[in-house]
Amino acid sequence: MHPYTKITSGLLLLLSLAACNSSETDTASGAVNKEIVIVNQQETANVESSALIGTAWWVEDILSAGVIDNARTTIGFEDGRVAGSGGCNRYTGSFELDRESISFGPVAGTMMACPEALMNQDQRFHEALGLVTSWRIDESTGLLHLENQEGETVIRASALPPGEDA
Repeated sequence: MHPYTKITSGLLLLLSLAACNSSETDTASGAVNKEIVIVNQQETANVESSALIGTAWWVEDILSAGVIDNARTTIGFEDGRVAGSGGCNRYTGSFELDRESISFGPVAGTMMACPEALMNQDQRFHEALGLVTSWRIDESTGLLHLENQEGETVIRASALPPGEDA
């Protein structure tokens, strides 16, 4: 047998094996290639979090009690920092994101005096932030839902137009 024939046969065998290994499912055993699934899950998480990060959100509801619209309660996420307005006072703090889980670190804010209704809304907003354990963006409405441990929405917000800050 000519030496090139051996090399060519060997390359064909390697290419065949590589093609078999690149499929997501092994047809003989029905096993799923976990590496591909994990990469796809990470890509999905990155796409979803990219919709959250760098977007400013206008809060439309806090603890199912609505909001005073002209108070403009906002929340924005950028580089591990959260910032915005509680309706009366500006705030800033940290957050950690792990796929659909989210937690907020200590939040510091200004201490301006506002009408009682705005102060109450501001307080409810910060109370609600302390309850948040997960997040999702509704695909059909584009609304951000910050949810508690039971999966109930405690803060609902809509995206502000690009370029508007929280």
